[in-house]
Amino acid sequence: MKLTDLSPLLLLLALFHAISATISATNCGIPDSEEYCFGTRYNSSLVSKYPCGDSRLGPARLPTKHDEEPVARVVGAILSDYNPFGGLCPGAFLEAWTNATNGRWKYPPHNGFKLTWEPLDVMILPVGSLLDRFGDEGGKFLSPVGVQYRERAIPPGNLATRDADSAYPYNYHVYTVIKPLRVLSGRIEPWFGQPGDGVQYKLDDDITVWSLVEDRYLQPENALVRLP
Repeated sequence: MKLTDLSPLLLLLALFHAISATISATNCGIPDSEEYCFGTRYNSSLVSKYPCGDSRLGPARLPTKHDEEPVARVVGAILSDYNPFGGLCPGAFLEAWTNATNGRWKYPPHNGFKLTWEPLDVMILPVGSLLDRFGDEGGKFLSPVGVQYRERAIPPGNLATRDADSAYPYNYHVYTVIKPLRVLSGRIEPWFGQPGDGVQYKLDDDITVWSLVEDRYLQPENALVRLP
């Protein structure tokens, strides 16, 4: 149906919704201004690193697949169509997804698995499988390499390079499986304003990514292994 086929009333309604969507995407104010950062942990000394100087909001500038720096290109390809705050202003995003008492993230139930989609699968990842993760090695979750960030439904802060781990820009880690590895596999629940539905692997409760590296189940790789 063409736009000209709409009745005048429907046309007005369509235009109203289009204008409303534009306003909602731009009514947060000037980035890093008092209005824009209301409800965040504003820190003027860190605004060059994080939006509003709040590391929970991720890096101040997201990489793209067109960047000159190779790792930025790799991560940028995973950030295709990613909207860090799910269409909300920074403070509203934090209000929706963090604990009001301590400011920590409110993670989904069931370890983030989308239980309504399909049964979870205990599987053995074969030697040579490539996995990745945004986050330090103390965690228990990985994905098949290259799953889109929006499909992982994890917070924007996971993209922030850690000062103590600057060898891994954007907190991005890639691994090769070098011993058969048992994991729980399933689809990811929509969360943090993201659609989810990617695949995640959860390790056993007493195992971390770091322990698998130490025990020679996983071999850390340079992120550039993702480049064609």
